[in-house]
Amino acid sequence: MAGYRRKKKSSLMSEYTANLGSALDRNRVEKAEKAKLAEAERINKITSQFIANMSHELRTPLNSIIGFSAMLSDADKHTNLDPQEYGGIINQSAEQLLAIINEILDISRIQSDQHTLNIENVYLSELLDDCLIMLKNQVAEKELELIFSVEPNIPEMRLDPGKMRQVFTNILGNAIKFTPNKGSITVFAHLLENNKVQISIADNGVGMTAEDIGLALTPFGQVIGDLSRDFQGTGLGLPIAKSLVELHGGALEVSSEKGVGSIFDIILPIKPAKKMSNQQAGTPSSPDRTGVYQPGNPLTH
Repeated sequence: MAGYRRKKKSSLMSEYTANLGSALDRNRVEKAEKAKLAEAERINKITSQFIANMSHELRTPLNSIIGFSAMLSDADKHTNLDPQEYGGIINQSAEQLLAIINEILDISRIQSDQHTLNIENVYLSELLDDCLIMLKNQVAEKELELIFSVEPNIPEMRLDPGKMRQVFTNILGNAIKFTPNKGSITVFAHLLENNKVQISIADNGVGMTAEDIGLALTPFGQVIGDLSRDFQGTGLGLPIAKSLVELHGGALEVSSEKGVGSIFDIILPIKPAKKMSNQQAGTPSSPDRTGVYQPGNPLTH
């Protein structure tokens, strides 16, 4: 009789264990399905928002090109028409359209692992100089103070100069866009102890929450999605910058506070430069670049 009870008890425990295991499995499956559904909804929302934003971004320069070219074609009907001015607007709109298309192609190549780097020996200070000069007019328009400093002990680096210019101009362009008039932007590059370089781009602009940062670094995501917003853009600049930095073996880190500003830290490894010829040999470290840019004044070193 005791043996029968033990056997029955063992059978009930086995059945209970089996049922519990099945219940846990079902629970795991349900959680996984809910997580997949939530992720699919998130991606669908981001994609829908991107398509809406992209349609707006593409229509703006296209409407400008169509409208002003139509006026030029009927120049005899417009006595006050300035062909040079309208031609400049058409050219500017075409460049804006091309930039949008290039961003879409860039993110597509990155996501399909088709992006390649053309590595060269590069002085970081000269690369940053080029970017700051390109953005000088935008800085002047908003009367921003731009402070920059590159430590002279940074050695020549192995980088793709074109891709890194794209990284710096994307991040600096965002800093300019989201910093109010007469605000300030600081660019600082220094050598780290682990044979890496850190380039920090800080602004006192609108800032972001932790959720905003995640969205801003997501392809096709935008922190401000309303089409009536003051800040236009495809939402691809920062994801492209992050991917290009990672292609160089580096990392892009973002810290920000809403209403206070943002700091973008670009950390890059220093890879051994190719052996230079005697004609190329010279100062082994980066030329010093330190200065303050203020509207109306040239960049100073």
